[in-house]
Amino acid sequence: MNETVTNNYPEGTFFHETVVEELNAAKNQAYSERNKCVVAMASMAQRLGHTVGIAYHDPNDEAWDPEWRTILVIELPTGQVTWHLHDSEKELLSQFQELPDHEWDGHTTEEKYKRLLAYGYLRDELREKGKQKQPFIKFTLIDGEPLYFSLDTVIESISGHKKGDEQHTVIVTKNIQYEVQGSPEDILVALYSHPG
Repeated sequence: MNETVTNNYPEGTFFHETVVEELNAAKNQAYSERNKCVVAMASMAQRLGHTVGIAYHDPNDEAWDPEWRTILVIELPTGQVTWHLHDSEKELLSQFQELPDHEWDGHTTEEKYKRLLAYGYLRDELREKGKQKQPFIKFTLIDGEPLYFSLDTVIESISGHKKGDEQHTVIVTKNIQYEVQGSPEDILVALYSHPG
């Protein structure tokens, strides 16, 4: 990563070069640490059934550094969040697929972090509301029959799709696939509204 920092020492002096090198190294280290945290968070979001993937900054934007065009996208129930990553750290993204139809929703950096915090509060709120202990969570299969999951059921993936006007969700547990009524967000709310 080649983010450049300047200082007030006369250019070409030992102090100028040393300070710039140290500041650039510290800034690049901070970006690298941020990127590892963002990738870990994206992995967790993907396991919870959220859309996560790679997009690219507009190639026609000549003002944008070409080495910073890779974007990691997470679609949360509270809104889209994205981060640009430097080309030197693309290997961190190997677990994610490209999102060819991705469109940035126009969020600012401030809005991004508000959405991220709101998602954390949403999960806390849902857990708080679900203080009543229930041994099972009830979903409704698409044919109207009930489906009960024990609270310790391991869910491997959750994905949604539309059938006509209805939102359906596919839940995969240990190679068994269930199609239930409701959106992935509804399913996540049901799961997170129970402590445990």
